[in-house]
Amino acid sequence: MTDHDIERAARFLDISVEEFRREYCVEMLDETILRDQEDELKSCIFLFEDEEGLAGCRIHGEKPTQCAGFPFLWRPRNVLKFCDGMRALEGLEPTRKEGPSDIDARGRKR
Repeated sequence: MTDHDIERAARFLDISVEEFRREYCVEMLDETILRDQEDELKSCIFLFEDEEGLAGCRIHGEKPTQCAGFPFLWRPRNVLKFCDGMRALEGLEPTRKEGPSDIDARGRKR
């Protein structure tokens, strides 16, 4: 994340830059990246699913640069191991039990 991304996201969450870095970021090599949820898919810490099964981003209003281009401007080399959307584009089966046919046009589970 850029310093500007961090400042915007911290302001959006109404916390200090220091608190945002401490709670939501990891320093790797010379980069600051968002923590993951430590789940099997290494989901973004800000990704959530509401009671209706709709997924969203808690900081979408100030989406960081690292998120804005995913997966079309950048992606990890192993993206096909965890991203069902990219798997679908490649004509592959989903990695999870729930595939695209289990999700309606609004992103809700059927």
